[in-house]
Amino acid sequence: MDVDGGPPELEPWLLRFDGACRRNPGPGGAGAALFNPSGTVVWTCSHFMPSSTETNNTAEYTALLLGVQSATHHGARRLRIEGDSHLVIAQVRGSFSCSNARLRQLRNRVRVALRRLDTYKLTHIDRKANSHADRLANRALDQRRSSSECGPHGNSMAACLGVPTTAPADSVPAVRPTPAVAATACDSGVVDDEMTDIEAEIAARDGGE
Repeated sequence: MDVDGGPPELEPWLLRFDGACRRNPGPGGAGAALFNPSGTVVWTCSHFMPSSTETNNTAEYTALLLGVQSATHHGARRLRIEGDSHLVIAQVRGSFSCSNARLRQLRNRVRVALRRLDTYKLTHIDRKANSHADRLANRALDQRRSSSECGPHGNSMAACLGVPTTAPADSVPAVRPTPAVAATACDSGVVDDEMTDIEAEIAARDGGE
C-alpha cells in the first residue's frame, strides 16, 4: 500500500517570498506565493512600495510579512517559509544582528506574525528556485501598482488578509513550487506586538480587533 506522507491537514503549507529594488534605495516590489499542502498555489501577492527610500531588504521583509499574514488567514498552522535572502532569514532567526531601526521594526512584526503559527521553518533557497516570487516582486515594479490573487477574495489584498477564510480556499491558476535547494531550520522569537499599516487599517475597519 502506498503511503502519501500523512493526512493533508498535518502537512505544512509553503510560502515563497522575494523583494526587488532596482535603485536601492528607490521604489520596491514585494512578491509572495502561498501553496497549500497539496502543492497548489492559493494566494499570490505583488505589492508595490512607491517610496524612494525602500531597499532590497525592506522589500524582502514586506513580502515575508504579507505572506505570513496570508498563511495564518488561510488557516495554515504549520508553515515552510522559503526565500533567497540570507540576511532576512538570518535576522528573523536571530543568528544575525539587526542594527537598522527600520529593518528591526519589520523583523519584529514578522516575528509577531509567526507566533500565530503552531510550527514554522525558515529555509534559504537559491534564486532559480524562487523564480515565482521574484516575478511577482518585479511585476509590482514594472506595473507600479499592487495586486493579489486569492480564490475566495479575488484581487483584494485587504479583504483577503482581513476576512478569515473558514472554508477551504479555492485555488488561483495552478502553479507548482520549484524544487528548492538548501534548508535551515528556524527557531521562533517573542517580540513587541507592532502592527503594519495594513494591519492597522484592517483593525480600524473591524472595530479594533
